[in-house]
Parts: sequence; structure tokens; C-alpha cells
Amino acid sequence: MMIRRERPEGNERILHIVLTGKGKALKQQAEQVPAAMQNCIPLEKEELLMLKHLLCKAMERMHAKDD
Repeated sequence: MMIRRERPEGNERILHIVLTGKGKALKQQAEQVPAAMQNCIPLEKEELLMLKHLLCKAMERMHAKDD
């Protein structure tokens, strides 16, 4: 299990979602992904930002097409 649900004593209306040890380990792995991907793509920072912008724009247009 990656998460655990906890309710504080005295207030059953509140629900906290907490990462388990396994969830924290996965989070640490996931935090490494952007840097690893950036190292695989031989572009300058400005080019990467432009690529991100264009990909986001393409995704928005594809979603708009579905509506």
C-alpha cells in the first residue's frame, strides 16, 4: 500500500491521507524523473521550455477536439 488514511482523535470528520514507507520511496524515485528525462533530451533550457509549451498546446487542442 502506498497511502494510509488516518482520522485524528476527537474529530471523525477529518481524514488525513499519509504516505506509507513504500509511498515515500516511490515519491523519491518519481522526483528523479524530470532530471533524468532532461539528461536524455539534448536541448538547451530555452528549447526544453519551448518544447513543453508546444506539447501543452497540442494536448489542449486535442482535448478541445474531444469536447
